[in-house]
Amino acid sequence: MGKGYYGLWHEAEGPMADERASHMRGEGGVPADRYAIRYYQKNWAEGGRMGTPERINGTGFVMACPGRSSDVIHMYVWVEEGIIQEARWQCHMCDPWMQVAGDILCQLAPGSALDAALHWRWDDFARVLGGPSVLIMEHAGAAMLTLHKAVIDYQVRTCLTSQQSGEDSIEPTQKLREFGLVGREGQQYLRHRLEETFSAFALQIPHIKVQEWVAMGTVQDVSLTVQAFVERQVIQRIFGQGCGFPRSFEEQLAAQG
Repeated sequence: MGKGYYGLWHEAEGPMADERASHMRGEGGVPADRYAIRYYQKNWAEGGRMGTPERINGTGFVMACPGRSSDVIHMYVWVEEGIIQEARWQCHMCDPWMQVAGDILCQLAPGSALDAALHWRWDDFARVLGGPSVLIMEHAGAAMLTLHKAVIDYQVRTCLTSQQSGEDSIEPTQKLREFGLVGREGQQYLRHRLEETFSAFALQIPHIKVQEWVAMGTVQDVSLTVQAFVERQVIQRIFGQGCGFPRSFEEQLAAQG
């Protein structure tokens, strides 16, 4: 992933040549700028926030560029008492600019309350980046969506903590029946907890879906379904915060109606 891109910095002759090179452009042809290039070079030279925290109680992933089927960014958080203590990212075949956007977000996250973190604007990215960048702005939304999904995953786990010692002890593949959620009582309890937790999205879970979860579902099944239910609302919020998405992501969104 990184080795090939790292070599790009040595192919062009000077910063302006770097900015003009075709392989340094975004999906829509937006050229790389000095702020994006410098941040990416700094990541390689000094190390960034790539990797996974020692403790994780929330994870999310987004196919940031559907035009490249394997271009996926993952984000991992550790949250205590409503505060993000640690955030890390990993990419599978992401371009350098998705990596920069993800790293900036993980630089912003530690010490932030969940609600504040989900309301960061493009100005917050630009402040860490050091200046304006259309290229990074069109990737910032995908990074924000990934963080939202990691937080949703954390919040789903908190809906089960009355049966567990802590969210970190909950494995995504655990069956809901392992938490004592069985029968109609379990269905009603889970539905109430989830709809209350995600009331800001006016979440309403179909009864048949709760039946499926309690009968045979896992923690991950619940988390991914809740993420899918609220994704459109989250994306609209992110647009309102001045962050964009790669062109193929927006095209897929428009095609879905």
